[in-house]
Amino acid sequence: MSAGFCKSVASKLLGKMVEIYQGGQHESVKYAEREINRKTIIYGKLIDVIEECLILEVEDIGEVYINSWSVQSIVELKNGSIFDIYNPDERRQVKK
Repeated sequence: MSAGFCKSVASKLLGKMVEIYQGGQHESVKYAEREINRKTIIYGKLIDVIEECLILEVEDIGEVYINSWSVQSIVELKNGSIFDIYNPDERRQVKK
């Protein structure tokens, strides 16, 4: 994400809880007929954006600085998660 894109994201998401996906996967869940690759995400409150750096407050860790060029997608947490975007079938499997 460029500095301009970061500024746009900040105007919408600053101070909100977000999930950031950087393109990695941390596990594969295998079922009888298919496999779901779970995405590696960073979850926290977007507290600042400086040029091309996103700063998140992450519970039990503190501030995390993310190079915006490594970000594939970012979503505000409301009723779903980033998994819902990449693996729509997981929506049915989430237990509340």
